[in-house]
Amino acid sequence: MSAVTQKNLALACGLALLYFMGARLGLLLPLAGDSVTLFWPPSGIALTALLVFGTRLWPGVFAGSIFGNLAVGLLHSLEISIGSTLEAVVGAYLLRRHIPFNLSLISVRDIFSLLLVASGAALLSALNGPFWLALGELIPWHKYPVAVIYWWMGDMLGVILFTPLLLAWMRHKPMPRMAAVLREETAYFSLLFLLCLLVFSNVSGRLFDTQVGPFILLPVMVWGALRFNMRTTALSSVLVFFSSMISMVLDVGAFAPVGEASIRHVWIFNLTISVTCLILVVYNYHRERTSRSLEVSEAQLKHAQSVAAIGSWNLDIATDELSWSDETYRIFGIAPGTPVTLETFIDCVHQDDRHAVLAAWGLATLGEAYDVEHRIVVNGRTHWVRERAEVVFNDVGMAASASGTVQDITERKEAEESIRFLAYYDVLTGLPNRTLFHDRIGQTLISAQRDGDNFALLFLDLDRFKYINDSMGHMVGDKLLQVVAERLQAAVRETDTIARLGGDEFIILLRETGVDGAAHVAGKILESVSAPFDIDGVMLTSQGSIGISLFPDDGEDVNTLIKNADAAMYHAKDLGRNNFQFFTAQMNERAQFHFDMEKDLRLALERNEFQLHFQPQISLYDGRLTGIEALLRWQHPRRGMVSPGEFIPIAEESGLIVPIGAWVLKTACAQARAWRAQGLAEVPLAVNLSIRQLRDHNLILQIASLMQADGLAGWQLELELTESIMLHDATAAMKFIVDARQMGVSFSIDDFGTGYSSLGYLKKLSLDKLKIDQSFIRDIHADPEDAAIVRSIITMAHGLSLKVIAEGVETAEQMDFLRAAGCDEAQGYYISHPRPAAELTEFMLQMEKSAIQPADTSSAGAGHESVPA
Repeated sequence: MSAVTQKNLALACGLALLYFMGARLGLLLPLAGDSVTLFWPPSGIALTALLVFGTRLWPGVFAGSIFGNLAVGLLHSLEISIGSTLEAVVGAYLLRRHIPFNLSLISVRDIFSLLLVASGAALLSALNGPFWLALGELIPWHKYPVAVIYWWMGDMLGVILFTPLLLAWMRHKPMPRMAAVLREETAYFSLLFLLCLLVFSNVSGRLFDTQVGPFILLPVMVWGALRFNMRTTALSSVLVFFSSMISMVLDVGAFAPVGEASIRHVWIFNLTISVTCLILVVYNYHRERTSRSLEVSEAQLKHAQSVAAIGSWNLDIATDELSWSDETYRIFGIAPGTPVTLETFIDCVHQDDRHAVLAAWGLATLGEAYDVEHRIVVNGRTHWVRERAEVVFNDVGMAASASGTVQDITERKEAEESIRFLAYYDVLTGLPNRTLFHDRIGQTLISAQRDGDNFALLFLDLDRFKYINDSMGHMVGDKLLQVVAERLQAAVRETDTIARLGGDEFIILLRETGVDGAAHVAGKILESVSAPFDIDGVMLTSQGSIGISLFPDDGEDVNTLIKNADAAMYHAKDLGRNNFQFFTAQMNERAQFHFDMEKDLRLALERNEFQLHFQPQISLYDGRLTGIEALLRWQHPRRGMVSPGEFIPIAEESGLIVPIGAWVLKTACAQARAWRAQGLAEVPLAVNLSIRQLRDHNLILQIASLMQADGLAGWQLELELTESIMLHDATAAMKFIVDARQMGVSFSIDDFGTGYSSLGYLKKLSLDKLKIDQSFIRDIHADPEDAAIVRSIITMAHGLSLKVIAEGVETAEQMDFLRAAGCDEAQGYYISHPRPAAELTEFMLQMEKSAIQPADTSSAGAGHESVPA
């Protein structure tokens, strides 16, 4: 048996027991037979149970009715129980499903709905019960109509007296258990009890010996209904009912002796008293709820005004009486309840805003809208408020009164100011940002065009700022930018504008300034920026590069002037940094070339314009092929073969080197697989990598995928890194080398000796080969210093267990020197110039047939073209 079923069974059994006990109580006052009584509590008990717990408890009503009516026999008891059960089920069904009814009895409608349904449902039981009693000859047939009326009256009273009492006990809260309330409630029941003794006894003599006399209890009951709750009221009605019934049975009081008339009088009296008190207590509940709702609404209004910082006010213009809400007092910083007038309000307004407020108020009294924002002084501090009001005019058109609101908008004003600052100023330095700068230069341009003036733009970029950021952290970099901003402001006039465009880029607008003035200010700025910086006890030095454009010589619109100043700044960097340069037309040509080259590079991959050429590497001991380097070439559709020295730096700067480098790796690995398929000697294939590629987290996965797809062993792929890579991002380089080493890939350092010292990294990293830059090889047989450097590099590398390869070998003398110095390998034009794959294939086949012979020295002067891919 489920828990729900067990609960329903327990409730049904409890209902049957209560029904039985109520039936025995009602049958103490029989009027006809053993089942007809004027007082039937079970009808109210059954209806309440089915209303609260559902009609599924009807078996409890049926069982309780059977046991309660056994005095008339089991058969008649079963027949009567059908009507009693039907009465409870129909009444509960109608009230729960079809008639608006609230179990908490919160409205007068609920009371009348209960009366209506109780009268109709009681008629079902009243017609059924006496019928079976008359049929069983327990009452004569001529008394059937009277029995029906008595039965109906008894069930009606049972519902009206006990259903509200039980529902109130189940749904309503008890009275507060405070001493004062308990004393008042005790006094009420004591008075009611004494009056019942007086009215329903012979003590009062003839005073209450009328049908109207018992109604002296009504004022006391009304007092209880209006003062206490429904529990107390319903209990009072039951007390009065029992008092009236007992007095009638004892043949004393106003309703004695017992007869049809006195029974009707008792029934009407109790029904009237009960229904009246129920209506009054419901009305009182409604009044209290309305009062509480009003209090809650007022509290919520005050709370809403406090949260929204909105107060209200009313002004009687004729008497100058001004009333404020609590929030208005708080906004103005005045103690609540303090008498205020229009003059009080004006005294609170900020002195600079009083004239505007009085002017707006004067217009409002003439019919204009009153909506004004102004400042007020609160305890010595300035706040912003917004006031809106509506003025009421009398019959003659004079302003009579006004009501309005006042809102504290200080936070909004501060937020607007903050937003305005963020929109037009740089948060870090407090300087104007790009947006405000464009606005100011636009105004300057219009003024200069109108008046024929000149002005200059200085575009400043700090040198080596990224190095400071990376090595010392962004906090130090930010503080450096703040100090630079302060120095820039000190170097120019107040009428000039300095803006931070982002990063370490600043732009200065010098009004009414020509060449000499711009040069003078640029020199001051460079001197100021070059002075040491003390950042949290750390001494730093910085420099800057400045580009200058002049109006109208270098442009007649804002964008052109900024673009040309930017181009001049890059030219200053190209000339060694820490200088300033004026814009020239040639700079535009260079910038246009750079732009066109970058644009064409983006299309080169799609158009298959890139090629790989391959240059062999040989052993200086036995002349055998020891490796091949893949070199990138670009066959431009209009420019022809573009030198790697021209397009590789642009690819690096734009980031295009990453997809281009991926293509080089893929194409080189595929070529290595093709050579292996042709049965040629398998040697390492060297591919150059850039710092941009190393920062790509997918690079190691790409290499692993290519090696697996082309069936390459780790030793067959050699990756070349430059010294500058170790300087720019040593962490990324070292991590990549470790990961690639686990796959067996070998590494070499390219162009050794041309960059920053890498000796520390040579010791830490697991490398295989060191490549001597061609700049040391070119004059090796004629320059003693170059010769000494090469010997030192070879000795150092061998000490670190590294192989050494020399690039750019172009003569037999260079080959002989390197061989004598102990160099392991060489590559260059003396051996072979870089060749397409097909030509190098023929070269490799010839090497397998005969010992290597030096290439024709007639090509030696062509120069070395080995540029990183």
